[in-house]
Amino acid sequence: MLSGVVRKRVVGGGLFMICLALAAAPAAGEVLYVDANLATGQDDGTSWENAYQGGAGLVSAISDASSGDEIWAAAGTYQPTSGTSRFAAVLLKNGVRILGGFNGTETSAGQRDYQTNETILSGDLLGNDNGAAGLTDNSYNVVDANFTNVTAILDGFTITGGNANHPSSMLDQVGGGMICRDGSNPSIRNCRFTNNRVTFGGGAIYFRSSSPTIDNCIFEDNIGGAFGGAWDMFNNCSPTVRNCIFRNNRAARAGGVETFQNCSPTFEDCVFDNNLATGTTGGGGMFIAFGGTPSFTRCVYMNNSARTGGAIYNDTVSARFNACIFINNETTLANGQGGGTYGRNSASPQYRDCLFVGNSAGTGAAMRNVTGNSPQIFNCTYVDNVASLTGGGLSNANANPNIQNSIFWNNSDNNGTVTTSQINSTGTSNPNVNYSNIQGGWTGNGANNLNIDPAFVDAGSGNWRLTLNSPCANAGNPGFVPQPDETDLDGHARVLCDRVDMGAYESGMGDADCDLDVDVFDFEAFIDCETGPDGGVMVDCEMFDDDGDDDIDWTDAQAFWLVVTLP
Repeated sequence: MLSGVVRKRVVGGGLFMICLALAAAPAAGEVLYVDANLATGQDDGTSWENAYQGGAGLVSAISDASSGDEIWAAAGTYQPTSGTSRFAAVLLKNGVRILGGFNGTETSAGQRDYQTNETILSGDLLGNDNGAAGLTDNSYNVVDANFTNVTAILDGFTITGGNANHPSSMLDQVGGGMICRDGSNPSIRNCRFTNNRVTFGGGAIYFRSSSPTIDNCIFEDNIGGAFGGAWDMFNNCSPTVRNCIFRNNRAARAGGVETFQNCSPTFEDCVFDNNLATGTTGGGGMFIAFGGTPSFTRCVYMNNSARTGGAIYNDTVSARFNACIFINNETTLANGQGGGTYGRNSASPQYRDCLFVGNSAGTGAAMRNVTGNSPQIFNCTYVDNVASLTGGGLSNANANPNIQNSIFWNNSDNNGTVTTSQINSTGTSNPNVNYSNIQGGWTGNGANNLNIDPAFVDAGSGNWRLTLNSPCANAGNPGFVPQPDETDLDGHARVLCDRVDMGAYESGMGDADCDLDVDVFDFEAFIDCETGPDGGVMVDCEMFDDDGDDDIDWTDAQAFWLVVTLP
């Protein structure tokens, strides 16, 4: 029996149709073998012993491959050509799965180790890279994914050495690592893009009207010239991006990633670390502009910097940030704006279950909103952000944020940690603040706000979760309804004990009877809720799913006993 498949009776012509479909399915493709370091054999790709050879062996394999084939590449360095043409690139092909990370002995793809057996696609055609001095001979684009679809797969490679610096051809000034344009939607997995550069945009990848799927990749030490140290997305791009790291990239604008003109990418579980925008505009981690609804879930922005918008520069875009962390981002000028995020021009970005901590700027250390940018802020925590001028937490100029169920505590500016240090507003700004804890006391528009120590678990060590007896526990808007699949910052249920907490974290894990302690009386409820691995979570048992994996098992039992207290 096939595990996880619902079996249904086939009657009448159903069986005939299934057989017909199976008969029409294409036969399994062949495996073509490549080994850059091999010097013997037939050089025809029929086995490891007869693998395609040399630096251009991979290009030969792709040329010979047909839809349904797999290419297995052994550790080594491969170039787009055996010649010296800078226009040469490794061309992806629909229906062909190109896999790196083999040692040359494997009999199944599952045996490969792409981390140990580094397989490199290099634009260094003459093998003479030595900083910027040796790049004049390098390929403009190492990989060309133009006009491919999701069946074109690149998996397990390091892409490096692209140098898109053509003096006049626009398409050879972008995408040093890879270029995707005009409906190109390949699948890129388990790859590392490093030390690629361009004069225009997208040091690692340039997207134009394309929406690839990118999983478990690293983008580091790429240079974007004018735009997008790692990526530059232009015109209706909607890539799906999961489990990726963007680190140490730089450009004049958008040190990490730029999305421009109606782009709606989806990022999940990604990290933006130490990216730098060097120009006058900004966006150290990301620059998001002019339309689209990009979505970011469980992403971390840390140590990014720019003149404006240390982590995020948002212009006329209603982006969505869900359970994201903004930590230690900064502006590079003493009077810079928006250490964490900077937003402008009549947009309504949304921040849910987010944490802003340790960000710094001249104005708006955590967040700066200007000219109609009016974010929707639900269940966020702003703590220990520092502005040298005004607005340690939020700074608003002619902007009207809507804030609910949030905590603003110990944010500071040149006035200390008073109310205006938490939320500072000028011009026509009129923030609406409800069911939130604002240090110094909120007297503006809104109601049901607190001014009391939130009782974090351990503020000194950076644990901003709430203790069970925190005044912010079960103190959010009683009518709050979480979004589908919404969780707190730990991945736990957003509402426990029938009422949402203030801040990014939901307290009450293990407290089944909601009496503000976890004791032996909750143990009986835990036993009733236990389902075992893959057993799901029953109604009213969410407080026991400590690891957020949608079942109540022995790992949750261990966590439960760690938080047990006396009645």
